This record gives sequence, structure tokens and C-alpha cells, in this order.
Amino acid sequence: MKLRIEYRREFWLIPILLGFVLLSSCRKDPIPPPVTPPYNGPALCKTQLEQISVPANNMDTTVYNVGCGAIPEANQLYAEYLYTDAVFNPENINQIAYVREPSPYTAGSGARELWVFDICTGESQKIHDEISYFPLWGRNDWILFSVNIGGGSFQIFKIKSDGSQITQLTYPTLASQNVPYAWNREGNKFIFLSSNGAGLNYIFAADDQGNILDTIYDYPNGYDLILRGWLNSDTLLTAKTPTGAPNPSFYVVSSGIEITYFSNGGSVSRSKIYADLSNLIWMNPNSINKSSLTAHTVLRTGASNRRYNSLDLSADNQYVIFSRHNERNPTPCDLYQEDKIYIMSTDGSYERELILP
Repeated sequence: MKLRIEYRREFWLIPILLGFVLLSSCRKDPIPPPVTPPYNGPALCKTQLEQISVPANNMDTTVYNVGCGAIPEANQLYAEYLYTDAVFNPENINQIAYVREPSPYTAGSGARELWVFDICTGESQKIHDEISYFPLWGRNDWILFSVNIGGGSFQIFKIKSDGSQITQLTYPTLASQNVPYAWNREGNKFIFLSSNGAGLNYIFAADDQGNILDTIYDYPNGYDLILRGWLNSDTLLTAKTPTGAPNPSFYVVSSGIEITYFSNGGSVSRSKIYADLSNLIWMNPNSINKSSLTAHTVLRTGASNRRYNSLDLSADNQYVIFSRHNERNPTPCDLYQEDKIYIMSTDGSYERELILP
């Protein structure tokens, strides 16, 4: 089936107080059933996790500009490394990939490193020296990422979790900038955004060798279209925002189906959907949220000392892993900043900060 995105104008935006209701009446076709390989991997190694993590601190202890005016750049302090963009291995929830970068990060320095970490053993391994965009771990042990290969050309690569078999999947002849979005659930296709640098944007579906399988040319004026992932082999989850409308909405998109999952007044930066479509985990810098078809829960709320910048869902739908930017004042005139990675149950309990090298 050819992947298509068709747009209908008859969707409803539901106020957040109504519980983010699924609008069955807004679609004429049923939601395509998910096609998902079952998770047969190990359970989370909680005993080992507690040895290489600490309980998360959610207290707001920042005191900005007290008695010293604006905090000068010289008084902005950083942790040695920033840790971001963690994702689970879909076949083993105890293995994660993440990005480590010396701070403060200078754009274009190539300092962002790709690491893998095993919760059960506590072992970390750097598998690549440079990564431009967030990694995506698929089945068959392939991790997708992009690299600036020079001249502002961002191309997509895949690599095994042991650092072997690195393979370039896109080339400058296709486009100057390519950003991977997601593997499908079977691990044999991925989608990516491509731009030629002249304001023309495309979305491609490719196989695991980088061969283009389908092209979505429709990048309509007035919409911010963001592909969030695959539901099955030919159904995509997207988010889009009409121009001038403050409320982003999630949709299941296949042959014109559009379903409003939620509406709120904030942005949506990352999201993951359960295999059975029962829940959606999503985030913006100020919160981590869980939306079912009939209810919505704020799992975590940001504050002046913390904001969220990445999120992934474990294959067993029991845990989320996310990165958080933290700030605190060692003195009223100093500002200390760090990015750390956390793991938390999808009910909002059991939140722990990983201690990484």
C-alpha cells in the first residue's frame, strides 16, 4: 500500500478539561489494527538499576538574580557532560542508546557522541564519535542517526549497537539535510525528513538499506506536519497544526483517517504510542503527559529549574526514558546547568536519574 496523507477539515479540537476524547464520529473508516511483534525480551533489571541510579529530585531550588542582577555569562556553570536523546532497544528494555556531549556544546564541533548503556551490567560503550540528530533504535539491532559529513550536508547512517557495520543510507545527491524519524515496528523500514536547502521539504519511506520505497510530496501550505512514528507497515502517526491555531492535535493517518487524540495550548516535541493504540505518551519542554482515549494525565511538570527535551517508550509499554535540563544556583549569582537522563514508569511512579560516564 502506498503511504498517503490526505487532509480533512472536519476534525474537532476538544478542550483539555473534557479528557481528550477520541472522536469516533470524525472518521468513516476503522483504525487499522496494529501489527506489532510481541515483546519477548527480559524485564527491567530493577535491582541493578537502583545501583547505577538515584531517585529523581523534583524540587525547585533555583533563585534567579537575587542580589546580583542578571547572571553574567562567566557565572554560568556547566556539568562536564550533557546527556540527552536516550532511546530503548525495542528487543531489550535494559539497553539504551544516548548522546553525550561536552558542555557547553559548540554547534558544528562534532562533539556529540553516540553511546549505548546496559542497565543489567552497568556497562557503557561509545560507538560513534559524532551524531547530529537523535538516535533511533530499531529491531535487528540497527541504530539510525545522522551526521554532518561536511558543508552542511546531514546524511543518515545506521550502526550496530557494538559499533560495527556502520553504513551510510542517504547521500548528498538526494538532499542536503536528512533527519531520521522512526523505524517501523518490524524494523525493516524507516521514515525521514529531507530538505534540499531551497525551502523544499519531502518525507520519504525507505527500507533498511536506504532504498526509497515511497515519497510523500504533499507538504501543504498552512500546516506544520510532523511524522511521529509508525502504527503498522502502512499507517503513520502524525501531528499537525493549522496556521494561526494554538492547539496541536495528533492524528492516525492512513487513507485519509484523522482522529483527534488531544488538544492543548502547548507545543508537542516528542511522542510515542502504545502498540494497541490505547495510550499516547507525549511531552513538551514543560511536561510529560499520558493520554488515553478517554482521559489525560500529567505525569511530570516542569519548573523554573527543569525542562524536558527528549522521550522514548519501552517496548513493553511499562517505562519511559527521557532527558531533562536542570538548573540550580550554587550561589545567588551563579547558575549551574546540566542535562541528565531519567527512567520512569508509565504511571508516573519510580522515577530515577541514571548515573552515566
